[in-house]
Amino acid sequence: MSPTLSLPEKFQPVLYSEVERLQNIVRRQQEQISVQQQIIDRLEQRLKKQGERVEQLEAELKVQKKLKGQPKIPVSRLNESKTAAAEGEEKKHPGSTKRSKKLGFGCYEEKIIQPDEIPEKAKFNGYRDYDVQELNLECHHIRFRLVEYISEAGITIVGELPSEYRYGHYGPLLVGYIIYHYLPALSVSGDPTVTP
Repeated sequence: MSPTLSLPEKFQPVLYSEVERLQNIVRRQQEQISVQQQIIDRLEQRLKKQGERVEQLEAELKVQKKLKGQPKIPVSRLNESKTAAAEGEEKKHPGSTKRSKKLGFGCYEEKIIQPDEIPEKAKFNGYRDYDVQELNLECHHIRFRLVEYISEAGITIVGELPSEYRYGHYGPLLVGYIIYHYLPALSVSGDPTVTP
């Protein structure tokens, strides 16, 4: 390999070693490219096979899902009278009758509400029930009694609180409830001093 530039002889070994280094880098990159090309070819072949398999499975699925004949759609009853529609209701399937959703509810409190104005000669006709479900929040005070021992060396050994109660005198459910309900209200109100 003859240099095309005329350089002083002291720089020629450095130049030759740099050229050889660069040629080695190019050679390694070419090897890497050929390995990567082989991987790409294998992946393309695998992808092609998988695509053919997907098409085959879709064709099988279409054959298996094929409906026999046209579906039977009943005639519309929109223009029929109510009596004709009522005759059709007699043919209900067993177990299709509606059941009350309130059967399992217990009544913990009952309040009788009188109308605002009752005419003088009005007769009592019974009650119309209106059920309401409500959530009852109660205060639940927990006292942790931490057992304490004193060793012979005079060191006090005390039981530890459960980890969820170590951050103050309010339980994790109460803290979570306050954060869940209080912080969004602050962010909506636009108070710049509080960030959620």
